Amino acid sequence: MGKRTVLAMAAGLGAAMSGLAAFADCRIETIAELPVTMSDLRPHVEAKINGTTVKFLADSGAFYSGISPTSARRLGLKLQAIPGGRLVGVNGSATIALATVKTFTLADAPISNVEFIVGGTDVDRGLVGVLGQNIWSLWDVEYDLANGVIRLMRPLDCKGRMLAYWAGGKPYSAMDISTANETGQ
Repeated sequence: MGKRTVLAMAAGLGAAMSGLAAFADCRIETIAELPVTMSDLRPHVEAKINGTTVKFLADSGAFYSGISPTSARRLGLKLQAIPGGRLVGVNGSATIALATVKTFTLADAPISNVEFIVGGTDVDRGLVGVLGQNIWSLWDVEYDLANGVIRLMRPLDCKGRMLAYWAGGKPYSAMDISTANETGQ
């Protein structure tokens, strides 16, 4: 082997090792663990709206969080009209408004000025509404409903790394998901 080949191999090995070192720094920080109460197959979590403890349906498929009109009135939330605001679903359609909660607290972490859609009917007895992606997308979320918990997490220095720590060496599937903000839409 020539001197150039040995140097190129050493440089390549060094680059590969530095890539492995970058992955060694990867860690997952748990921000909070939310206790979950299951009602049939529906996960319920506690939160606070302006200091009042309430329960929500945790819905990873809801594009936005919502509160029923009855709950919004009981909580003293000010409603803003949404011009032409209507939602259409399997149960029909409903006029909607917007309420901004000054302090929304989830797992003892206060979040300022969180918006909720107000409209439709009550979600379920004892629930004020639904927590959707405008809340859940603030973190990486692990839904461990079998163990009664939703974990709010933040990966640190893990770009490009598979994070299926729970798979324990068993096969799993993964796919990249990007939000409209990430794609520039």
